[in-house]
Order: sequence, then C-alpha cells, then structure tokens
Amino acid sequence: MVKERNITLGDTTLKLENYYKVEAPKFILASPKDTLSISVVNDLKVTQPDSDSDEHLSMNDLPPRGTLQSSTISYHLHGFHGPSSPGDGSTTDDFMHSVPPSSAQTTNYPLEDTVNHMYYHLHHHTTSASVTLETVENGGSTSVILEDPLTIPQQVVHLTAVNFFDGQLRSVKGARGLTSSLDAGVTGDTSKFKKTTFLVNGELNPTLPPPPPSSSSSSSSSSSSSSSSSSSALRLRICNAGVGDTILLNFTSPRVEIGRDGVFSSPRAKSPDVITVLPPGSRLDVIVYGGGKVYSSCKLDELNYIGPKTDVHCWLGSGNNPGSTFPSIELFSIGGPPLSSVPSSPIPVPSHPLYSSSTSLLSLPPSSVHPLTLKYYTGPKIPSPPSHTPSTIYGINLHPYTPTVSVTTCNSKVSEWTIINNSTTNHPFHLHRVHFQIVNFSCYSAECLNNFDYEIGDWRDTITIPSPGEVKIRFMNDGWVGESLAHCHIFGHEDRGMAVKVLFKDEKECPF
Repeated sequence: MVKERNITLGDTTLKLENYYKVEAPKFILASPKDTLSISVVNDLKVTQPDSDSDEHLSMNDLPPRGTLQSSTISYHLHGFHGPSSPGDGSTTDDFMHSVPPSSAQTTNYPLEDTVNHMYYHLHHHTTSASVTLETVENGGSTSVILEDPLTIPQQVVHLTAVNFFDGQLRSVKGARGLTSSLDAGVTGDTSKFKKTTFLVNGELNPTLPPPPPSSSSSSSSSSSSSSSSSSSALRLRICNAGVGDTILLNFTSPRVEIGRDGVFSSPRAKSPDVITVLPPGSRLDVIVYGGGKVYSSCKLDELNYIGPKTDVHCWLGSGNNPGSTFPSIELFSIGGPPLSSVPSSPIPVPSHPLYSSSTSLLSLPPSSVHPLTLKYYTGPKIPSPPSHTPSTIYGINLHPYTPTVSVTTCNSKVSEWTIINNSTTNHPFHLHRVHFQIVNFSCYSAECLNNFDYEIGDWRDTITIPSPGEVKIRFMNDGWVGESLAHCHIFGHEDRGMAVKVLFKDEKECPF
C-alpha cells in the first residue's frame, strides 16, 4: 500500500511517500513451481495537476514519460522472463503495470523457467529526485530467490540506500519506522558534501544470523584437506535494489563468484583486491570463505558517477573505509580461520535451464545477427511541471522516450546491440524480458577502466556501460511476443527519457 505523510528532521518538514508490503520480508524464497502474486494498493491523492498535464496518465501515456509529475505508481519484477498476467486474462511484460491514485492491481508471475534471483520494485515516475522524497518502509522492493540444489548455507543481502545531500536527508530506501532520530548514528559534518550509506534487508544495523558451522566433521581430517574442510563457506545472494548508486564491493575474504543476475556461471575465484561492480538492479551470487566478521561502510562523493575517483564505495572489509563519516554496517559473519585463497575443492554449480554453454551466441557470424546501435543522449534542461524547475532531458539515439515502439526484434533472429555512452556519467543498462550475452566491450579513455567487471560470454540483464565506452551484446527471445523496454537503470535518467520501447515479434511477422 502506498500512502503519503510528513516527517520532521530538525527544522525541516519532509513530504514522503511510504511503501508498505504486508506479510513479506525483504526477500522471498520460492520454488520454481510457485506463482508469485503481487498486489499494489495506491492510496496516494491526486496532486493538483499542472495546466497542461493530466495526473491520471499512466507511464505509457507520458509524452515523453517523465515530463509530468504524477501520483501513478508502476511496478516491475526485474529479471522475470515469463509473461505476467494482470488479472484480466491477458499477458504482458510488466513494465506497463501501473496503478493510478485510489486504485489497486494484482499481477501473477509463474516462476517456472525463469532465473533464480529476481526482485520486484515499485516506481513513482517523476522528473526530479528532489521534488518528492521517497521512503520504502518494509516494502517497495523485495528479492525473489528460487530454490536450487546447492547446500551451502546462504544469506540474502538486499541493499538499499540512505542518501544525504547538503546535510539533509535526500531519500531513504528500505527504512523501517523512519523517525527524526534516523541520522543519530551518523557522525561528522554532512553539510558540505553528498554521502550515502546502505541498508541491509531494510535495516541500518541488521541483526545477523549466527555464522555457519565449520565444515570440518571431525578432528581426524587429513592434513591435506584441512585447508578446505576447516574453513566455513557462506553463500551470499546480494541485490543492489537502489535506484541510482552503483556499488563497488571490496571483500577482504577470498571468494568464488558463481552467478550474476540470477544465472549460474563457471565458478570464478576472486582475490580480496578484486572489486565487484554492482549497478542498480544487478544481483550477485558469491561464496565467501574465511573467518571473522566482515563489515560494510559506504561513501558517496558524486551522485550517479563512477570513474577515476571511484566515487561510490561499498567496502566489504573489516572496519570503516578510511575517511568515511558513516558507521560500519555488519553485512555477514562467517566462522573458521582466515584464508588467503579459496579452497581447492570444486563447487558443484548446476547449469541454468535458459543459459548454458550450449546456448552461447558468440560463435555466430555477423551475417546471421540483426544489428542495432543505441547511443545514450544527454539533452538540454527544460522546465518540468508542477514547479517548472529546469530538468535535464535524456534520451537514446537523440530522442527521449515516447510511447511508440522504437525498436523491433524477432523470435527467429539473434539481435546484436551496441550500447554507446560517450560521457563520463554512469548510465547502467537494463533490458526487460531477456538476458543478453556480452560479445565485446571497449573503453574510450582510461577513465572507464574501473566501472565494469564482466567478461566476454557472460549472461546479464543489467550492466554498467564503460564511461565513456561501449558494449556489444547479443540475445534471442524465447518465444514471447509483445512490447517491452530497454532503459538506463538510474530511475531519474529513465524518467527523463533514457528508455526505448521494444517490440518482440513472432517470426512469421518479422519485417527483416
């Protein structure tokens, strides 16, 4: 249920939207045989419309979407592959699911034949991140984890953000019971620069489950296997459910990454000095080894930027990142002695039904794919209702989003898209309905070398684009027909035009 209320922080009164999700935690463990049902009740009031706007327009009616201030709430199950049903017997990609003020909607999602880590999020489309401050209270976004054969103890880490701008609370995602004392744990002067710290499963300082026991079954284990048998392993299912901040994860414990965005990959051992780049919307499946407690502290110097200054940090290490004014957030706890490298024993990672080595698209010749170039565009600032404060307009291929179809792809063809970002501004890319395979990527300058971590052949649904630079991807639809969306996953950029509508067509109707 979405409501509105005011809170007071010092001498400042803030208008906040509250998102309540009943009878569900920050994550859901489900079976592939289940159907997920999401009900959204929009109890917001219609704001006074601007003279040239209609507050009842859905997100598809906005010309372009985001140039109007609206009380309409939309929602999306990020990473979902099957057709969703809005309750009227039809099926659609859920980017069109929107709930006008004083109304409700329920959508059913069959979880069979989809990826193993998705998350849903609500979205209030607006042109300015500072006009309406949002609060997601025990709802608003939730990780959806599907069961799999791995038996390693696991913990879900659903990350959302608390941002400060010029000493004032900018937005809170995932907070429970927001009060004026929320910032009591923050030390230092926050009035001179921007800062961010992250909530874990909706809590600023979460209570962690006890660490998993040592995998050693007896003291008579052979010395040759003591390195792996005496250590503890913890599987982390991490989701960046934020709306704008790319997180750089730095682990002090050795780890093995076994999947991204809900798709298993070949296990990759990572040393503690190798960062993981987690753009908003991306998910990480990783097994961490070693002992002791590991903490997280986050620092944000420039909103929405990652570059040579490594502006956004989320350090998974012992203690605070030097210079950070925020307290550490305990993220996970593992037992056993510290290790300098991962154990040599193999990890039985199952294959994924949708993506495996047999489905790779890398070997296809260029003549057998349908090419397309999508170039990010930053336009002028124009006044936006209701305040008419100038806001930057974004777009793709020189045009902001329109409700008409901009891109067509066919079930019978492999699509090859090149996404280009000529600026140093971070614009993470997300494609609804299908995952895509990384074919190639390049940096236009040394500034972009630290803002991506994927490899050729990886399957993803959300990535950072080298800034400046480009990425070439390939994908093939799995038979679904209908309209979908590709967009920058910084919500403020998407709302102001950095999105294109995609039409998935049946092969019998393919125009090329």
